[in-house]
Amino acid sequence: MTPVGVGWAIRAAGETKIPWQRVVNAQGGISTDNQHPGLQRAMLEAEGVRFGRDGRIDLTRYGWHGPRS
Repeated sequence: MTPVGVGWAIRAAGETKIPWQRVVNAQGGISTDNQHPGLQRAMLEAEGVRFGRDGRIDLTRYGWHGPRS
């Protein structure tokens, strides 16, 4: 699925269905700051996610690794 497709799926699901704040770009950065400056980062930090000096998260630490058995 493309990033645009993911965005439309999240938007169609409504605010309470999918934790949209957990969707970051492939470099571990936030792509929503144009619409909601600081909101996504604040929500992630409230969940315990830490950002590097470059404003990105460590995808090795916080990335999705597929379903767990």
